[in-house]
Amino acid sequence: MNYMPILPVGMFDLFRNKNAFILPQFWHVPEYAYFYANNVWDTVIIDNAMYENPEMFDFKIMMGIARVLKANQVFLVVPEDHNNPSNTIILACECIFDNPPNGWKPMVILHGTPDDVKTQFTALKDIKDIGFGIAVSLWRAGHSRVALYKRCNMGRYYIHAMGLDNIDELVTLRAAGFNSVDSSIVASAAWNNINLQKERQIVRTGSPDDPVRVPITHPSCSSVMKNIVTRNIALINALCEG
Repeated sequence: MNYMPILPVGMFDLFRNKNAFILPQFWHVPEYAYFYANNVWDTVIIDNAMYENPEMFDFKIMMGIARVLKANQVFLVVPEDHNNPSNTIILACECIFDNPPNGWKPMVILHGTPDDVKTQFTALKDIKDIGFGIAVSLWRAGHSRVALYKRCNMGRYYIHAMGLDNIDELVTLRAAGFNSVDSSIVASAAWNNINLQKERQIVRTGSPDDPVRVPITHPSCSSVMKNIVTRNIALINALCEG
């Protein structure tokens, strides 16, 4: 299983992984765009920014980003409806129909209840080259992403774990057959003085007391923080690789 670190631009020099997760809402930042456009990747996932924003990011811009990347494969995350998981099926089909894949593959983020996940997967699994992500919101609601993977028999598809709160989940995700996982946990832990070796997780409840997120555009970081992030990346990579 491959780890796709989400790092601020001030930590891009720590990036050694060959798989990447792009947040397109930051593509206008020159340092951000330059880094991803000028490296060679295995797999890249371009998010739709709907976790951070209520509105879907411009899909035409996402396709434009895909065209400039040097990657073996690129997935574009199509729209979802967080308030109506059934509508995600319609939105995904409309997006793919209106924008026939050309040099990229569609990815749908499965979300809602376990039954919603099965319904979404069953309705969309026959689309050519489709990949799926399973949202961390399911884990936060007490559901096993591995159990959902097995229940839907997802083994022949590219499956991504969308987000990560607890690093011990990586062991079961890898063993089940997930292909990749994205997370900013390595930088967030360092930023909030959380020892991942001991605490193993970052819990977000929506409270003002939640650990703060590292600003993606943060331009520089201390050598001490970079050393901690480097160790955190090595830890996550080891858990992903087994």
